[in-house]
Amino acid sequence: MFGFNLNMQINSNSSLSVQKLPSFRGERICSVGLRKLVNGRDKYIPAFFTRLTKEDEGLINRIKSIWENKFYARIIVSDFLRCLREPLPREHKYKRFFMVEDPNSLKPDDRIKSLAMVLLEDESLYLSFLQSASSLKLEDKVSGGGVAMIYGLTKLAQKMGLKEIRLTSANFETDVWYKRLGFTSKLFGKTYEMYLPQKKFAKLQKSVETMYEFEGK
Repeated sequence: MFGFNLNMQINSNSSLSVQKLPSFRGERICSVGLRKLVNGRDKYIPAFFTRLTKEDEGLINRIKSIWENKFYARIIVSDFLRCLREPLPREHKYKRFFMVEDPNSLKPDDRIKSLAMVLLEDESLYLSFLQSASSLKLEDKVSGGGVAMIYGLTKLAQKMGLKEIRLTSANFETDVWYKRLGFTSKLFGKTYEMYLPQKKFAKLQKSVETMYEFEGK
């Protein structure tokens, strides 16, 4: 799954400003950070948490054959493309799709570092599926897409005034990963879900900003 080590030290390139990079399509919500091993050292890579829009259809179609090898990514990609073609059912009216994009990737195939599908509820953001590129055989070995996605979702939930982020974890390994990010297990109805309350958003954001050496904007 995804690694999360708060003791990881990452070198930053202060001369590279995320805000000055050329804009891609999609609705960019906030800047995030990734890391890449360069000459044996971890280097900070500026990136964006972005909502997928109609303009991203070409990009998603291009990377579909690579990402569809992973179960969660296949669902995210197929649902996104279907939502562009068909009216959303009432129960999926508030379904949204997001990516973490690396604007420095020269190849479109390497640009997406994670994908997610969420449902926006009255007071909650429910994370339906998350897939990181770290498990794909891509030429560009950049990590941190999963952490960046969760960071971005806390920023989104914060802006929308939502009280929590919820999800159903796939297995014990992912339980551990989410708990390292600050999630706890909570009973909702008859199902235990991973849960991050609004009061923990800022702490998670600060930890990720420190680990990847970027400013939350």
